Amino acid sequence: MTKGGYSRSSQVTEPGEFAQRGGLIDIFPPDARSPIRLDLFGDELDQLRCFDPLSQRTTGKLDRIDLRPVGEFALDETAIRRFRKAYVETFGAVTDSDPLYEAISEGRRYQGAEHWLPLFHDRMETLFDYLPNALVSLDHQASEAATQRIESICDYYETRKEATKAKARTALSSPYKPLMPGTLYLDHDEWDDLLGERAARTFSPFAAPSSDIVVNFGGKVGRNFAPERQNRDINIYDALRTYVSGLLKDKKRVVLATYSDGARQRMQTVLADHKLHKTAPAQNWDEARALPKQTVALAVMALEHGFDTPDLAVVTEQDILGDRLIRKGRKARRGDDFLRDASALSPGNLVVHVDHGVGRFEGLETIEVSGAPHDCVALTYRDGDKLFVPVENIDVLSRYGSEGTDNDLDKLGGHAWQAKKARMKKRIRDMAEG
Repeated sequence: MTKGGYSRSSQVTEPGEFAQRGGLIDIFPPDARSPIRLDLFGDELDQLRCFDPLSQRTTGKLDRIDLRPVGEFALDETAIRRFRKAYVETFGAVTDSDPLYEAISEGRRYQGAEHWLPLFHDRMETLFDYLPNALVSLDHQASEAATQRIESICDYYETRKEATKAKARTALSSPYKPLMPGTLYLDHDEWDDLLGERAARTFSPFAAPSSDIVVNFGGKVGRNFAPERQNRDINIYDALRTYVSGLLKDKKRVVLATYSDGARQRMQTVLADHKLHKTAPAQNWDEARALPKQTVALAVMALEHGFDTPDLAVVTEQDILGDRLIRKGRKARRGDDFLRDASALSPGNLVVHVDHGVGRFEGLETIEVSGAPHDCVALTYRDGDKLFVPVENIDVLSRYGSEGTDNDLDKLGGHAWQAKKARMKKRIRDMAEG
């Protein structure tokens, strides 16, 4: 576990921690919503359960888990020894207080230690090392983007270096010690050399002179139905049917791309209603190409706009219906999110219920409802009235804005809170109108 970057703890509450007690091993993977408990019977795994990090109670069972490393380096003895040696060789002997060096030497993780990642490894690898025979596809602006990125990295390094010198002159402790860019990143020559050793293809929307290394696919921007959308006398799907029928008549393969499976199904139904019946779903390009040429492929693809080639036409949902309207929905707080916040609350703190106003937080209680246990947040209101809020409805609660006293408590079922809300709404409305 430690080689994967996990830290041993007496009780697992945070991602990246693990604990062992006899035949029980608790692990909190970095990509999991809750920690996982492995119940061992000897050398065999008996049960696999997820549990609540606060109450430590089981919340469900699992069939399998994928354990991924916590970070990009391990904090085992070998890595620590390699880091200490490389750190001294790079920056000289450590004479003053150095939190990074001290933390790693003691086997503790340090925030941002990935900035010194090369010091933990004998060699830094690139994506090319993991995909040695892969075909590399580049955008026509890839060279300019790489140049800008490398220059930006060098600028950041010089700024860090100057800031380190300034701190040294003012005798400030623990200056940031940046590594040279070449230890973390490829430079211009290395990037060009690696591309030169591999099969690389650059896609460009512009015409290029014919040669042995240039292939013209004849691609161009696809059809956009914006004019039809703006004309109330034209049915957009009738226009689409006419356009697609013309493409099929010219013996072109046609692909209609939607953003989701549900949108694809709706598109197929609507097209059938407008007498375009020869359609079939396709999961990928190979399936689309395998369909008869007179059949329109309906595929789920993350394409904003379509394109045309001499034998293929792709039309996207956005080409037909216009830009997508992405609505920012209200993000509801999950019960387990609030439980994490509740761990920072103490009995006696004040919270606000959206319908009942200010109450005093008493803690988390399990009450029996219809013969079954139910986790609730217990609140006390003026005159000692109690309210139990189920954890799944926790989004109706929020923290009180100040410390507050019992005099701030609202009467459960009273009208004072509703009057406060009405006054606040009026003030907001008056401000908006003023």
